[in-house]
Formats: sequence, structure tokens, C-alpha cells
Amino acid sequence: MDERMLTVTIDDQEYQYPEGISYEAIAADFQHTKKQDIVLVTVNGKLRELHHRLKKNCRISFLTTEDKIGNNAYRRSMR
Repeated sequence: MDERMLTVTIDDQEYQYPEGISYEAIAADFQHTKKQDIVLVTVNGKLRELHHRLKKNCRISFLTTEDKIGNNAYRRSMR
């Protein structure tokens, strides 16, 4: 059976990823474009942790420890 591919828009560019891939795996493809670690994503404007999985076509933005919300999440995870 073929994998179902979904369209993910990142920085106005479209990419194809298999349904069910984690946001962490997608973020790994883009980590080299960021100065700080990617710790969260927004999916169609909703905040998501990296362990969640791709379920439908969407628009993703990355949040790093440089962003206030990303830094706060990182600090909370260290407790």
C-alpha cells in the first residue's frame, strides 16, 4: 500500500511529507535554518508539541528557544 503524502507549507514553500510523520522529524529538516533549537511548532496557527503527528495538509511555523513562548516551554520542560 502506498503512503499518503500531505502538503506542508513552510515559509510560503510547499513540501510533501508522509501522513503520520512527527513534527519533530519535519523540524529536523529545517533546524539548520535556525540559530536556536526548534522546540515547538504552530500548525495552522495552533501551538503543537513536536511529538504530535501530521494528519492533514497544513501550514507550519517553527518556534525556537529564541522566541518567548519557545523559551518558556523549554524552561518548563527542564523542571
